[in-house]
Amino acid sequence: PTCCSSSSAPNPIRNVEEPTSGRHYLIYEPSRYDAAKAHPLVVVCHGTRPFDYPLRQIRDWVKLAEEKGFLVVAPFLEGTTASLFRPVREQIRLQRDDEKHILNVVRHVSGGHNVSQDRIFLTGWSAGNYAVLHTGLRHPELFRALAVLQGNFDPTYVADVVDSIDPYQPVFVLYGADDVLTGKQGRQCVEWLGSHRVSVVESQ
Repeated sequence: PTCCSSSSAPNPIRNVEEPTSGRHYLIYEPSRYDAAKAHPLVVVCHGTRPFDYPLRQIRDWVKLAEEKGFLVVAPFLEGTTASLFRPVREQIRLQRDDEKHILNVVRHVSGGHNVSQDRIFLTGWSAGNYAVLHTGLRHPELFRALAVLQGNFDPTYVADVVDSIDPYQPVFVLYGADDVLTGKQGRQCVEWLGSHRVSVVESQ
């Protein structure tokens, strides 16, 4: 079913149920989509709910998706829900649930579209960074590049990705050094990635 429209692009953003889990994701298919050709896929992870949400994030991408001809999807995530007192074990459990959902979404989209399997990218905003690093670093064979935008970071949330790190999987980290909320965490993220052999591209 149609979710909504965007003034930035002609096609509607659709709300789709992923049949394995029953969870939902949003998808934008550019008007230039041609099933005879393989298209890149960008997976966008939203930040802290209720302040951020999939629709807000995918709307930021549809204009570029329309111009460049790639598919973009935004899963509904659980590990980004606001909680100041969530135990680490619970946060990691939610990240693993989100990991399964993201992988199922990629599989579902690939089953219904011609997706270029060597051009699948994962990006996220704010607390969406938890899903980007947890899922992306654990599956470098699927996500060929990652991008973290003004991301939250906590090293205890990525302890179980170390053995999967691929030094040839680039990670772009954008943060404002003077941002009182995420500036320090952005720098910590860059330092942690660098200390674990990750190929980091940093921008402030």
